[in-house]
Amino acid sequence: MQVEDARPVNHDLSWFLLWIMAVIVAAAGVVGLRSARYDQERRLTNATISRTAALAQRLARAATVDEVADVIGDHVPALLGADITSFGEVDGDVVRLHHRSGTDPAVADLTELPLDGIPTLVREVDAGRTVLLRDPQEWRRALPGGIADRLLDAGARVAAVLPLEAPGRGVVATIGILWWRPPELDERTTATLDTVRELCEQSLSRAALTDRVSERASALADLAERLAGVDTVAEVARTATSGAARVVGARTVDIGVTDVDRGVMRLHRDPRALGSDEPVVSELALDADTAQTAAARTGAPDLQPRPVDDPDGSPTGARAAFPLRADERVVGSICWSWDRPVAFDPDTVNELTTVAEITAQSIRRAQLIEDQAADARRNRALAELAQGLAARSETEDIAGFLTESVMRPLGAAYSVVGVIDGDRIVRRYSESLVRTGLTALGQDQRSVGIGGPTPDAEAARTASTVIVTDRTQADDRYPTMIGVWDQLGVQSGAAVPVKDRNGRVVAVISVLWDHPTVIRPDVSDTLATVAGMVGQTLERTGLVDELRRSVLRNQRLADFARLLADVRSVDEIRKRVRSDGAAPVGAAVIDMVLLADGRTVAGTERTDGPGLLTDGTGASAATLVEPARECLRQREMVTLGASAIRARLPAPMVEELSSTGIVLVAYLPLVAPDGAELGVVALGWPGPPDLTPTVVAKLRTVAELCSQALQRTRLREAEHRLVVSLQERVVHPVPDAPGLLIAQRYLPAAEQVGMGGDWFEGVELGAGRFAVIIGDIAGHGINAVADMVELRAIIGSMLRSGTPLEEVYPRVAALVQQGGRGLTATSCTAVFDTSDDTVRYVSAGHLPPVLARPDGSVELLEQGRQPLLGVTGSIVAPGVAPFGPGSSLVLYTDGIVERRREPIDVSIENLRVATAELVRTHLHPGARIAAPTQDDVERFTDALLRSCLGERSTDDDVALVVVTRADRIATGR
Repeated sequence: MQVEDARPVNHDLSWFLLWIMAVIVAAAGVVGLRSARYDQERRLTNATISRTAALAQRLARAATVDEVADVIGDHVPALLGADITSFGEVDGDVVRLHHRSGTDPAVADLTELPLDGIPTLVREVDAGRTVLLRDPQEWRRALPGGIADRLLDAGARVAAVLPLEAPGRGVVATIGILWWRPPELDERTTATLDTVRELCEQSLSRAALTDRVSERASALADLAERLAGVDTVAEVARTATSGAARVVGARTVDIGVTDVDRGVMRLHRDPRALGSDEPVVSELALDADTAQTAAARTGAPDLQPRPVDDPDGSPTGARAAFPLRADERVVGSICWSWDRPVAFDPDTVNELTTVAEITAQSIRRAQLIEDQAADARRNRALAELAQGLAARSETEDIAGFLTESVMRPLGAAYSVVGVIDGDRIVRRYSESLVRTGLTALGQDQRSVGIGGPTPDAEAARTASTVIVTDRTQADDRYPTMIGVWDQLGVQSGAAVPVKDRNGRVVAVISVLWDHPTVIRPDVSDTLATVAGMVGQTLERTGLVDELRRSVLRNQRLADFARLLADVRSVDEIRKRVRSDGAAPVGAAVIDMVLLADGRTVAGTERTDGPGLLTDGTGASAATLVEPARECLRQREMVTLGASAIRARLPAPMVEELSSTGIVLVAYLPLVAPDGAELGVVALGWPGPPDLTPTVVAKLRTVAELCSQALQRTRLREAEHRLVVSLQERVVHPVPDAPGLLIAQRYLPAAEQVGMGGDWFEGVELGAGRFAVIIGDIAGHGINAVADMVELRAIIGSMLRSGTPLEEVYPRVAALVQQGGRGLTATSCTAVFDTSDDTVRYVSAGHLPPVLARPDGSVELLEQGRQPLLGVTGSIVAPGVAPFGPGSSLVLYTDGIVERRREPIDVSIENLRVATAELVRTHLHPGARIAAPTQDDVERFTDALLRSCLGERSTDDDVALVVVTRADRIATGR
C-alpha cells in the first residue's frame, strides 16, 4: 500500500536554508582566499630564506672560481626570480664572463667585455655600488649600444650588476642578473641583492670553506634576512646584538649609534653580557676612551687579538670594534667580544667587515624610515596647529592654544609665547610651566622689556632666531635666567621672532627642552613654519593694529630715505624735508636750517606751521634758538616738553606754538662725517607722544638721512664744478680746415654730473687732408674725462705721426689692454682729402656715419668696421666714399639716437631719414647744388639735434660733428 504525505510544503523555509548555506560557502571562500594569500607570502618568505641559505652553503663549498660561477648561475636566478645570472671575472682590462649551459644565445655569446667600452658601468662598480638598469636609456648609458640593443631585443628588461670586492684588491668580479619580466625591487629584493653580494664576496676571498665557515655563512644569511625585516634603529641594534655573535663565534656584541650633532653615542649592549633579558641602552661621549667610540671617531677597525681588560678592570678575551659605515659616513660602531684569543686572519676580518656593512646599511635604512615617520608626525602636528589657529580670533585664546600646541611638533618640554606690547614682551606660559608652580614666573617673568637679558628679548631686538644648545652656553649668555632654568631642569632652548607681513616683530615663541639639543634643519624649518603661521594669524586677527601704524611709519621712513637718495640739489632736499620728513615719526611740523659755513644760515624749510629754529633777527648761526645751538654743541638730540618750551624759546615762538597745540619739540644736529656742522632739524608734536627707543631711533635716522643727503649734494656740486672746469679745458672745438665747413655740438647727459665720455677732435694732417675723430668712453664723471683725454691724445698722436689709418685702432686697443684698466670705448675716424674729394674712414665699434650728397641721396657708411677699443682685433681696410663739394658727413655718438624700448637699428634709420629731410631744407633748398655756407651748416646741425632729441632730456651724452665740403671756388681751389 502506498502512503502519500499530503502535508503542505513550507517553501520560504527552504529558500532561507539555501541562502544560509550560500553565505557559509562564500565566507569559507573568503577565509580560504586570505589563507591562501598568507600561505603564499609565507611560502615566498620561507623560499627566499631557504634559497639564501642554500646559496650560502653552496658558495661555502665552492673551492674554485669556476665552482663559484656555477653556483651563482644555478642558484641566484631562483633566489631573485631572475632569468639569467652570469659571473664576470675581472682580468686586466677585460671582464671574462661565465655562463651556465643552456643560457640564451644572446647572452651566452658574450664572453668578454673590454673595460674601456663600459666606462659608466666601471665607475659605478669601482665605487662599490650595485648598478640597476631599469629602462632602455639606462641600458644604453651603461653598455655599448650594440650589446644593450642585443639584450633588449632578446627580451631582457631589468638588469642588476653586483660588484664583488676582495680585501686589499678592490673589485675582482661582478654578478650580472637579467630579468625578462621587471621584478618588484622592494626592500626584500634590495636586501637579498646585498646578501648575494656579500656571500659571493666571501666565497671569492678564500679557496675553500670549512664546515665552520659554512655555518657562519648560514648565520650571516639569517642575520641579513632578519635585519632586512626590521625598520627601527632599536630593532636593528637588538637583532644585531643577538645574531651577529653567532656569525663569528663571539661571546657578545655591542652596537653603538652616533649622534654627531650632540657628540654622543647611544650604546646598545648585548643583554646577555649584563645578565638581562631586556635591551640595555646607555650614552657615551664620542670622545670617551672606549673601543666603540674610537672606531666611530677614526673610521678604522680596532682589533685586540689577545685578552684585554674591560673598563671595570675585569679580564676578557679578544675584542674587535668596527666602524659602521653607510652612505659614505660613519653611523656608529659594532664591537665583538670573545672569551678567548682570536687570530684575526683575512677570513675572520672579512666576516667581521661583512657583518658591519650589513648592520650599517640596516641602521641607515632604519634611520631614514624613522626620519620619514618623524616628518609625518611633525607635519600632522603642524596641520593641527594651523587648523587650531584658523579657528581662533582672540589674543588670549591664540596665545593659550599656541603654548600647548607648539611643543608637539618640536618635542619640547615647555613653551612660552610673548606678544610685543610697545617696548615690552607680555608672556603667556604653557600648562606644563604653570604646573611647576614656580612663583618667579608670575612675579618676575610675566613681562620683560625688549632690552632685557633674556633669549626672547634678544630675538625681539634682533628679529632673528636665538638658540642655546646646552646649559653652559645658556648660563654664559643669560646669567639672570640660571635660577629659573635650574628649577625647571631646562638644558636648551630656542626663541623665534614672529613677524607680520611687513617684517615687523610682533611676538616671540620660546621653546625649552629638558636635554641638550641641536637645532637641525628639520627643527629649524619647523620653527620658521610655526613663526610664519602665527604671524599670519596675528595679522588676521587684528592684534597688531598699533604695530601696523609703526610699520607704516617705517615705510614712510624708507620712502623718505629713497626720495632723499634721488635729490641732486639743496633746494630738492628742502622740498623733500618739508613734504615727507615729518610723517616717519608722526610729527605735525618740521623745520630745518642749513649752515653754509658753520656760521651763516643758508636757508630754512618747514611744513606749514610755526618756526622752531630761528628768532627771525638775522641770518647767522647766532640767530638759532638756544636749544638748537645746544644740540649742535653736544651733537645730541635735545627735547623740550611743554614747560621747557615756555622757558627756553622766545616769546613770539612760544605763542605761535601754543596756538597750534605743539607741546613737544625735538632738535637734532645735522653733522657731516668729518664733524662739520651742516644744520639743525626740528620736529614738533601736538600731543605728548611716547618717545620710545623706536621713535628716538627713527628721529636720529631722519637726521642722519638729511645729513647724508646734504653731504652727497655738496660733494656732487663740488664734483660738478670740477668736471665743468675739466670740460672747459678738454672739449676743444674742431679747428677750421681749408675746404671744409665744420659744426660741432656737445650736450651732457641730463641725469649725470657734468661731462661724460663723449668727445671729438680735429687733426690737420697736411697735403689737403684733415681728420675728424669722434668717440664715446663708457661712464661719466672724472674717470670718464680722464680716460677720454688719454684716448684722444693717443689717437691724435698716431694720426699726426703718420700711422696708417687702418692700423690706428688695433694699436690703440693693444695699448689699452696693456694698461689693464678695463677701459671700454668706441670711436670713428674720418679723413677728408680735399685733393681728390674723398673721405676715408674706420670705425671701432662706433655707430656708422651718415653721408649726404648734394643730389639728396643719404647713406650709412658701414665699411671699415673694427672691434670696439679694449678688444683685440685685426687690421681692416678703411672704407672710402666720394666727398665732393656740397657733400656732408654726420658723425655722432649714441646719445642722439638711443631711445628706451626702441631698437638701435630703428633709431639709426630715423637719424638717416631726418638727415635727408634737413639736407633738402637747410643745405640744398630748392635743389640748390652749390655748397652751403657755414651758417647753413650751423643751422642744419641745430635742426638735426632738435629733430632727434625733441624736448626730451637725454640719458647719455650727445656729441655731434657735421662736416660739409665747401665750394672749390669759395675756398680758392
